[in-house]
Amino acid sequence: MKILLMILMSFTVSIRSEIPDWTPIGSPLITAYPCGRKDIVTWFDPSLPAREKNRYYVYIHKILPQNSRLRVVFDTEVTVTINFRTDTKKYVRVELDKGEQFLYRFYQEFKGMGFIVKGAVPGVIPYFKSIAINNEELCYRPYVDYLEAYVDETLTSGPQENCGVRKVRLRKKFPYPNAARPGEWPWHSAIYRFDDSVSKYICGGTLISKTFVLTAAHCASLRGVPLSPEVLTVFLGRYKLKRRSIGAQKKEVQRIILHERFEHRFLYSDIALLKLKSEATFTKYVQPACLWYSKAIEKLPNDTIIGTVVGWGLNSSDVFTYRLKHVKMPMVSETTCVYSNEAYADIVVDDSKFCAGFRNGTSVCNGDSGSGFQIFVPDEVQTSSKVISGAWYVRGIVSLTVAKPDRPVCDPTQYVVFTDIETYRVWIDAYIQDEDY
Repeated sequence: MKILLMILMSFTVSIRSEIPDWTPIGSPLITAYPCGRKDIVTWFDPSLPAREKNRYYVYIHKILPQNSRLRVVFDTEVTVTINFRTDTKKYVRVELDKGEQFLYRFYQEFKGMGFIVKGAVPGVIPYFKSIAINNEELCYRPYVDYLEAYVDETLTSGPQENCGVRKVRLRKKFPYPNAARPGEWPWHSAIYRFDDSVSKYICGGTLISKTFVLTAAHCASLRGVPLSPEVLTVFLGRYKLKRRSIGAQKKEVQRIILHERFEHRFLYSDIALLKLKSEATFTKYVQPACLWYSKAIEKLPNDTIIGTVVGWGLNSSDVFTYRLKHVKMPMVSETTCVYSNEAYADIVVDDSKFCAGFRNGTSVCNGDSGSGFQIFVPDEVQTSSKVISGAWYVRGIVSLTVAKPDRPVCDPTQYVVFTDIETYRVWIDAYIQDEDY
């Protein structure tokens, strides 16, 4: 565990703690008491841009005696910023970068201590685990996740615009069973990797903006290390895997962004963003999908959530399908998933994943990783089976499934595990809303 030490000393001038540039003044601000006591307070500004929404101001309203020590422990890496003012009224800013514990030693008495906390991982809000003065604990049972609802409300409280809508009129009859039609899933993307000078299809992805494709982290890495962007190519609007498709766009990758907590052995935080070198041109064959928001479920007709997964994954003959295919499957509870197979016990018990499927041979397979679990969300609350207007939202990302006993290919009688977009929505927005990334 990384510990950052800061010693506050008195040399030729005395130093006093001052309120930093971002001050708890204005409206609306969220006030919270994460330790269940009034002398430790935090303020959160919900109007901050997406990449800054894991930042808040802390004030400890306590006398910090001479020669005392203040230890603050967080549940994730943070950066702490403090402003000081000397007796000559000069300002000094001190920033302690990327640590989980911060130890402050005071060589003169302080009347209260204020500082800014910011998570080191975009989209991940840090919370207290302990606050102690001279080993006296001030935060026995700290509250966690108390800011998540406010952040979610500001970023994902409503439907998106200009996404998730097809631009082609689909024919009612189509000669190929389970095959998608050109333009039916204009946000689905094909990811290729150069291997021995040959470009090979490896995974699916979802276009979510003009420059970002959402996929699984294991599709863009090797043993947890990001691949070089130069080895990946993304095809947008592709319908036939091995032949030219009308309206398809070939894109090079500028940057691979794996989630900072991705763990390749168990596929925790199995989510990644591919930033394209050039913007996608939106046409009837290329469009972005919408990202799931928490209140979307209120518009669905019942509690059973049915999603659609699209891809060119292995078929019953263990070869990639020629035409893009789609399959519908319901989400199932964590309990149902875990009890279906012991192999899921150590993988699925995680709020960042969910399971879906029928266990009847209809499933996704190798090559479908990274593809989206898409749900049609009507514009208004749906009370009947009547088709109304709406848009397609990505609810999850294909991450893994159990392999057959005799060979390393998917077992279509098992449930599929998906990365939960709702858990990572803030992380996604933190990158796609920042032009520098």
